[in-house]
Order: sequence, then C-alpha cells, then structure tokens
Amino acid sequence: MYILNVFVFSFLTHVVSISSKNLLGDGVTNVLGFYTGLRKLCLCRCGITKNYANHSKSGRSFSNDIYTGYGMPWLATIHTGTTTIRGTLISDKHVITAANPLFRKSASEIVVTLGSQTCKEGSHALNTSVEAILIHPSYSGSVRNNDIALLRLRNPIKFSSFISPICMPLYDIGKLDQLAWTASKIKNKSDLCLTRVVTLPILSSRTCKGNTLFNSSVTLSDKGCLGPLGTKSILCENDIGGPVMTRWAPTSPFRLAGIITNTSCEEEASPQFTRTVDNMLWIHENIRDNCQCF
Repeated sequence: MYILNVFVFSFLTHVVSISSKNLLGDGVTNVLGFYTGLRKLCLCRCGITKNYANHSKSGRSFSNDIYTGYGMPWLATIHTGTTTIRGTLISDKHVITAANPLFRKSASEIVVTLGSQTCKEGSHALNTSVEAILIHPSYSGSVRNNDIALLRLRNPIKFSSFISPICMPLYDIGKLDQLAWTASKIKNKSDLCLTRVVTLPILSSRTCKGNTLFNSSVTLSDKGCLGPLGTKSILCENDIGGPVMTRWAPTSPFRLAGIITNTSCEEEASPQFTRTVDNMLWIHENIRDNCQCF
C-alpha cells in the first residue's frame, strides 16, 4: 500500500507539473479533477500492448496491417441488435463509446464482446451483458454535443493479457499531438472480422469545421477530427464508438484521446471524434469506484 501511495503522489506531482507548463490547455480542470479525485487504483497496467512497440509517430498509415483483437486488449465490440459498433474498456466495469447509436436503447439489447480474436468469437473471447447505459446528461441528438456514453457491465472483468483497459489522457491532445492511432473493423475472405490499426493526422479546429459530415448546427466545442483530407475515410459507420489513441513514445502506454462519433467510408469527409478531456469529470463520477489501472 505504501508503494502504491508513493506512486499516486509522484504521478499527481507529474500531472501538476505538466499543468504549470500550460500543456493541458482547455482540459486542465477536467484532467486534474479526474486524477486528483478519489479513485480505486489496482495493481495492473493500462494501455499496454506488445504488437506496436516499434511504431513511432512517423506519419505512416498502417492501412494494410491486419491484427487480431489481442493486439489492443481494450478494444470492445458492442452488439446493439442488428448492428455493431466499437467501444473501449476503461475499467473493470465500464466500456466507453459514442452516445448516438445507443440513444433510446435499453441495456437488455446490448452485448459487449471483449478479448475476441475476431468480433465475437475466439478462445479468449468474453461476451458480457450490460447492467446500464449511461448517456452523458448534456448529450443532444440535434447538436451532438457530449456524444459519449458508458456501458456499465453486469459483472466486473478479470484483467488478463487478452483483456485490459486503456489509459486515460493526461493532457489536451490539441496542444501536443499531431498524430493519433485508431482501429477499424474489416472482413477478410473467410468473413472473419479483424482489426486494422491506422495512424492518422489530427486536424486543426478550423480545418475540422469545414470537412466533416455534420452540418453547421452541430457543435464542435468538444470535437476533433482526423485526416487526411481529399479522400474517403478508411473508418466506416461500424467503427463509430471506437478509440482515438495517442502515446508519448514508442514504449509509452496508449491513452484514450477521444471517441469516434461520426464517420463514413462512402464520402470524402473527415472522421469526427469527441475529446475525452472535455468529459473527464463525468467519466470520473461514474467509474471512481471501479478497478482502474495505471
């Protein structure tokens, strides 16, 4: 316990140090509130994967690199009945995703698959039911602000090398990162649903505003978007809810920068995501009693 407390103190000191250098940007209050609030920390690591240690921020697109879901053990497939979307495991009880596909859905309709080699099957796959769907209280279907939701799983998840959470962000990505990782689902000739990992540029707010699928009535205050411009997106509608991920260095853990909330691979428009830092306090309120890794 002493070691854990020392770690938490050192960790928070690091966060405050970053804040003093103005690297946290507009998300400083949300991030500090999340990390300085009471949390249940467990002796486990987040954001760890063995497959991507050598992939630095080189700007390369790994559009032809196909992996199983084991590569990023926080990836979740959410079955909503007739459709599927993506999600991300952030604690032993919650998966985070987009609000829009789940709006007016009931928890009994939802099944979450974790640790799957494909999208629902595999020797390490876990299909779990959902206890509650938590839509952000400020979410609006018309302006799509706070397009974020949490799925409270019926039973706590036992972490393993095949199922483990991603780390939460420490700063506003708009201030530091120019590239992000994301994952899309594809089907091969055997009709297996596999994971494709890609590295995409994060676009500026000005560029983002004029190149998304949303009309002018949609709020962009908590949104970001991904490039490249002038081409159809490699992210499709069934990738909605998936993670936008960043990391400091090739050996650093992956952190959840955002949630894909709007995309289409049929049009030349930038995939849009909801920034995690703008919703950290609400997330913390709902997962503070969960087992969270560091």
